[in-house]
Amino acid sequence: MTIPTTPGKTYCVTTSTGCNIYYTGSSGLDTTLLTMTSEGQGYFTAPGLKIECTDEHASVTECFNAAPAGVSSGGGEVKPGLAYKSGMPAETELKPDTVYDIGIPSAVCNLSSYYMAFSGRVVTCEIWLRRDAGGAPTITFPASWQWLGGLPDLPKASTSYCIVVRCTPGGTIANLAYSV
Repeated sequence: MTIPTTPGKTYCVTTSTGCNIYYTGSSGLDTTLLTMTSEGQGYFTAPGLKIECTDEHASVTECFNAAPAGVSSGGGEVKPGLAYKSGMPAETELKPDTVYDIGIPSAVCNLSSYYMAFSGRVVTCEIWLRRDAGGAPTITFPASWQWLGGLPDLPKASTSYCIVVRCTPGGTIANLAYSV
């Protein structure tokens, strides 16, 4: 079923059988946002104006909070099952199921050498950063990352951002959600 969504908003899916949530980009390629193999609830951040759900009976509702799922609007509550790391790793491989909190980056933040390796399953990590009241930092992301909703800029001062990075068989996909 097709569900209208608002880009950047977080949604909760409740299913009694399991389902897949996917987004069809402007190139026509489908990107899996969430796979649930059994009953339960899952969360995703909408990359566009509509998503597809394979369970006609699933409930898909917007989460009315000012932050992505698992992140408090105060700037950081790690979801259960995720490891927390302060800063980016010394090696350039981003580990699955990890939150990297880079704090308030300097005027230039080069992340272009970082990557995630596909390990037979779709894996994700999160990169958290904050903007202070000063100017927006220049952040360079890997050119190979495909951005859902476009390459982010960080326009709002005094804002916490969460970038979700997902490694799939087709490549690395990233999307931006933020809390105010």
